[in-house]
Amino acid sequence: MTTIPEKVNFDILVVGAGPVGAGAALRAAESGARVGLIDRVRTGGTSTNTVCVPTRVLAVAARLLRDIRSAGLYGIEVSDPNLIWSQLVARVHDVVEEVHANKQTAAQIRASGGELFPRDLRSL
Repeated sequence: MTTIPEKVNFDILVVGAGPVGAGAALRAAESGARVGLIDRVRTGGTSTNTVCVPTRVLAVAARLLRDIRSAGLYGIEVSDPNLIWSQLVARVHDVVEEVHANKQTAAQIRASGGELFPRDLRSL
């Protein structure tokens, strides 16, 4: 695990790289403050990484299964669908990565002169 150096001088240290923390760090850095942003995992927060985005992907899969299974009511003949869990989980991870790629939060903070801790804080 990467550690924070013993002595670091910041004007502002933000704890939590979710939307609010990352936004605050970015605005402060853009205003000229020396900013540090610390998080235990990665930018994006709970919604992007573990709750809202993954749940929406799972909900789409559930709706698709339901729709396919009820297609016969509309004269559409289909075979019984088979859920392949490992592929669904891979899709969840892909969508989370797409969200990170689109947001570029870590890159924006670094480009504004802010520092992320741990320094290897992942975000595409």
